[in-house]
Amino acid sequence: MATQGIRHAFNLKKAKVTYSKDPAENAVVLVQNGSAGVGQVENGVIRWFPISLAFRGYYDLPATLGRYQNLPSPFNQRLETVFPDYDKAASITWATSGENILQFDWANDKVTKTATTLTKAIPGLPTAFKSGLTAAMGGTEGGKKPNAWLFKGKQCVRLSYEDTTFTCGTAVDVQRKWKLQGRQVPELAGGIDAALRIPGTDTGYFFVGDKYLTCDVAKEQLTAGPRFIRRYWHQVPLAYPLPDTTLCAAREGSTSYEWYLFLGKYAARIVDATITGGVPSRNSSNPPIVRRIDEHFPALKNTVFANGVDSAINYAGTCYLVKGGKIVKPYDSSPKAEDLKKYYGGSSRFLYPHWSAGTTKQTVYDLADKKQREFSPAATVKGDHEWQSKITGTVRTAVQFKELSWAGVPYLITEGHRVWLLDGSQGKIHKAVEGLYNWEVDWPDNPYA
Repeated sequence: MATQGIRHAFNLKKAKVTYSKDPAENAVVLVQNGSAGVGQVENGVIRWFPISLAFRGYYDLPATLGRYQNLPSPFNQRLETVFPDYDKAASITWATSGENILQFDWANDKVTKTATTLTKAIPGLPTAFKSGLTAAMGGTEGGKKPNAWLFKGKQCVRLSYEDTTFTCGTAVDVQRKWKLQGRQVPELAGGIDAALRIPGTDTGYFFVGDKYLTCDVAKEQLTAGPRFIRRYWHQVPLAYPLPDTTLCAAREGSTSYEWYLFLGKYAARIVDATITGGVPSRNSSNPPIVRRIDEHFPALKNTVFANGVDSAINYAGTCYLVKGGKIVKPYDSSPKAEDLKKYYGGSSRFLYPHWSAGTTKQTVYDLADKKQREFSPAATVKGDHEWQSKITGTVRTAVQFKELSWAGVPYLITEGHRVWLLDGSQGKIHKAVEGLYNWEVDWPDNPYA
């Protein structure tokens, strides 16, 4: 159930980002596990750029900033904090990567002050901050000395600057400085992961684990939170839990389908969507319906399947759910749990749908022995398995886009939500897709309870 928080957050003025043909007036970039979600602030509200990848994935940060030819290394690979220089043009900011800092013009793809170290650039910077910053947030814009807040570990420090002259305050604990109605917030005891101020407003955000808090940067105090990131920051990589397994209940030749994601004792049913080229496209007016498994499938009430599902398989139009050593056909009028070995002779109950050309038989990826096998009592090993050595991380689940015994191509999902596209015609890994799997489902806070 664990989700990853936001590692870096920053806003860029007039930014040339992958998702937009034109420079974004105020781009917001949220980074997790190397991949970036990007939006544009309009009237104080974030409008997320749509993601065009079929598996609902995200580009990595270097690809997102790929139009910047003059952003030097290491900033073009590992951009950690960005905070505005209010005394310069609107598109110019300071940016840090490790112990390095430079001044960059995002509108014109131009370095305006060459890279140096934080130690040299900011006199009086506390020792702990000199090796690199955890986060940075633009502060007030008015007055003779605009400021920003820098964060490292449990501490933060106010940075005032005029032209290229920095004045650094005294480091204080984040928890003691940023209070909610005069009270310290436990979630800030260890500091924050990332911070962001919405351009044109005094509203700032602190990200800690899978939660966020809002603050007033002018009054220097918290205003709300903590709340789950996924409740507000939609289309953010890794904000949503990876499902235990998925089931596509489509029928060949049909453009409508039911698609289920299983997590703990719950299932999310996605309806009223279309299949184009084997890829599901959700109708945004019909969000996933999240209910307990035995509410979606009443006949499974008081069975082992109501407590969770290990695997889900669509074989030649018939759907199966697997739990432990048992298997059931949930769409039967009177579903009956049977011994899994009646259908499959392998050693694992964690079976992920796979498809190979040249056969009408369904095959599955067996997590126990990392083999592709026929879904049959004989469980014959099929194909060449060189592709397995190319996958980094343990396979967690697979996204099944349509009835795989015909023409679907599965995506295996490993830890960190990394997506691996399999070439069905060869049974080998085709490529690791540039991005992360994410489907926005408002799961209960504890779906296993």
